[in-house]
Amino acid sequence: MKKWFLCFVFIFVMMPLFYYIKYRDWACEEDNVRYKKYNSLSITVPKTYTDWGIDISKHNGEVNWAKVATTQIDSTTISFVYVKATEGYWYIDPQFLDNWFSVRKVGLKRGAYHFFRPSWNVRLQTWLFRSIVSQKEGDLPPVLDIEADEGLSDEAVTAAARKWLQLIENQYHIKPMIYTNLNYYNRIVKGKLDEYPLWIAQYRGEKPNLPDSVVWKFWQLSDKATINGINEKVDINVLYPKIKDL
Repeated sequence: MKKWFLCFVFIFVMMPLFYYIKYRDWACEEDNVRYKKYNSLSITVPKTYTDWGIDISKHNGEVNWAKVATTQIDSTTISFVYVKATEGYWYIDPQFLDNWFSVRKVGLKRGAYHFFRPSWNVRLQTWLFRSIVSQKEGDLPPVLDIEADEGLSDEAVTAAARKWLQLIENQYHIKPMIYTNLNYYNRIVKGKLDEYPLWIAQYRGEKPNLPDSVVWKFWQLSDKATINGINEKVDINVLYPKIKDL
């Protein structure tokens, strides 16, 4: 009886435990190969992500763009910046103009984003954005930052967003992009605005889990990066590795 019991323990307890530990070690070794920790950014991301960018607003304070442009992330530097331009139909970010022209001056790719208020007049929101954002050749597509529903139905939110996107595309002759977080995307945006490029926010080092037919262009993976020239913590983003042209 004792021998049978020992055999049972070995087969059903010890062997599974052994393979679990071995598999865990292999998985850790694989992660060490595929992932890299960036201490200055306080994040761990896949090594294949090599094009980095930030997005900023007045909350980041005054920025020394010359220092930002020379910030080293491993063997590369910051390559693109998105700047908050407007919100609703009356608010212009007080740092926008200084940031907008300074980013281009130091040679970084720039783009502007609008924080969307879905229950507000859409035409007035596009008018405000168009009145302040002057797109130049080489600039990144305009972005609609959509994170609130303001009590509207999903259909009403996406209809209002689509109207903004269409009006902006007609103005600039370039397809704009949607920014949102993964939870909001799954609740409201998924399957309704998939013809527009996606910039997705998902923290904690977990890659965005999206439908197979949807490929994000930018991934905002942390809001706590430390970048030379910016006193406050800043949002950090990566370009999808298979997209070669910003």
